[in-house]
Amino acid sequence: MSKYKKALEVLANHNQHSYHAAAMTRMEAFLDTVRDPSRAIDAIFATTSIRIEEPVLIDPPVHEIWSLDSVGISLEKYNHLEEKAIEFFKSTVRRKDGAYTICLPFKTDDRPAINYGRAVAQLHSLKRNPRPSLYEDYRKILDEYLRLGFIETVLPGPKVDGKVHYLPHHPVYNNSPMTLVRIVFNASSRAHKNALSLNDALYNGPNLAQKIQSMILRFRESTYGVLVDISKAFLRIGVDEADRDFCRFLFFTSPDMQEVQVFRFKAVLFRRHLQSLPPHSDH
Repeated sequence: MSKYKKALEVLANHNQHSYHAAAMTRMEAFLDTVRDPSRAIDAIFATTSIRIEEPVLIDPPVHEIWSLDSVGISLEKYNHLEEKAIEFFKSTVRRKDGAYTICLPFKTDDRPAINYGRAVAQLHSLKRNPRPSLYEDYRKILDEYLRLGFIETVLPGPKVDGKVHYLPHHPVYNNSPMTLVRIVFNASSRAHKNALSLNDALYNGPNLAQKIQSMILRFRESTYGVLVDISKAFLRIGVDEADRDFCRFLFFTSPDMQEVQVFRFKAVLFRRHLQSLPPHSDH
């Protein structure tokens, strides 16, 4: 922030009458509002302009100062691919029995190839994990997902039409007592060098994460604030049945880790559960 402060000082020296308007940024106005909510309207609208009687060369330019203060408040513009993803979502989203279901946003008719061999290899690599509780840790999570309807079991083997893809996975152990282990799925896995991964085939979509500045301002608009924690919020949107076989994964049926069972996701996997690894990685 030092270079921006210096730029404001240049403006202040150039025109003493403009000093307060220049130095009083939106962030300072916001802090004044926090201290005295009654000043909110005057503070916000009185500090958004500056008068410069003659051209002044400063570094950085004046407009960058205001852009910096406006991060998270100005409207975002989507690029062409992001707009396509939004259009696809709007045209396929469905609401049934109080829940939303969507289709996977494939860019074209091309689909990721069957990568069963890589998924099996990654699964058997779990046998080398030194944790004796690995199977039980996995099993606890998968049983809960089955109970909540986030995943389902399927018959092993490829589909006749070839529209199948597997998500290799590995465990990530945390120090948190709330979430000791988390299963991370690799959506960048490819059947071979020239094949598509699931990530390759899908639109990324825009970043819809809320800006903290906007959230704080909206939070202060009312007398009371309400906080809600939705259990398993990232898995509450369903995947259309026609696309579920692109979200298959494998795990063992028993602690001896010999026989393999096939599952598939009925819910959308968000970034909390997905990982983008190098395309040719087996991990």
